[in-house]
Amino acid sequence: MADHADSGSLPSWPGLMDLPGSPPRPGEVWVWSFSTTDGAHIPALEKLLDEHETLRAQRLRSARARAEFVSGRGLVRMALGRLLNRYPGSVRLSSIGNGKPVLAGDSATAALHFNIAHSHGMGLLALACHAELGVDIEKIRPVTDMDALARRYFHPNEVTKLRGLENEDARRQAFFHAWTRKEAFLKATGAGIGFGLERMEVTLEAGQPARLIQIDGCEGEAGHWTLEHLAPNSGWMGALALKAPCLRLVTGHIGWDNLSL
Repeated sequence: MADHADSGSLPSWPGLMDLPGSPPRPGEVWVWSFSTTDGAHIPALEKLLDEHETLRAQRLRSARARAEFVSGRGLVRMALGRLLNRYPGSVRLSSIGNGKPVLAGDSATAALHFNIAHSHGMGLLALACHAELGVDIEKIRPVTDMDALARRYFHPNEVTKLRGLENEDARRQAFFHAWTRKEAFLKATGAGIGFGLERMEVTLEAGQPARLIQIDGCEGEAGHWTLEHLAPNSGWMGALALKAPCLRLVTGHIGWDNLSL
C-alpha cells in the first residue's frame, strides 16, 4: 500500500507490509524509503530510543529535525530488533568514524551492516550482511552555487564533464549523481567530508551505470566498491556504496501506518 501522506506523492518502490524477521542473504542488500516528517508515529518511536539518543533528539531545535532523527533511529531499532529477535529499545548502538551508527555490545556479534540518510522529508535505510555499506539521498532542487561547489568538492575530471553539459537540467542531475555517490562512499567508510570528495571520481552522466572510477588515482582500489543508483521517489535521488558486489538489490517503501508501533 502506498503511504500517500508521507512524501506528498506515490513512492516509486513497492510498499512493505511488515519488517522481515530473517536477515538479507549473502550478496543481497535491502534499501527502504520512509517518511521523516512529523506524525502520530513519532511519540511511539521516541520510546524506543536510548538515553543518549533521547538527549540528542531533545537538543534539536526544530520539529522537522527531531522528526528526521527520531524516525531514522526508531526505524533502525525496529528493523534490527526484528532481525535480532529482541525488543528494539534493547538493541545497543554506538558510532564510529564520523558518527556512523553501528551495533555495539552483545548486539555487535551479529553480522549486520546498516546505514541511514534523509533529505527534505524522505529517508533511506540500507541493510546487508556481507559488507560495509553507506547510503545517501538528496531532494533534487536548484543549486545556485553548483559550479563553485563542483570546483571545491569534485574531481577535476568530474568538473570538466559537468561543464560540458549544456542543458541545465542535465547538469543538475549530473551534480546530484556525483554528490550522492560520493557521500554514500564516505558514509560506508565512516569518513567525513574532510576526507576530500575530490579524491574520488565517480560516473555522473545520464545513461552511465553508477561506478567508482578511481580513489587517489588508483582504479584498483575503486574496483573493490559497488555503487548503485537509487530512485525512491520522483524528485529524490539516492546512492548506495558497498565494499563488495551487490548480487541482488531489494527496494521497498516503509509506510508507518503498516507497522505495529
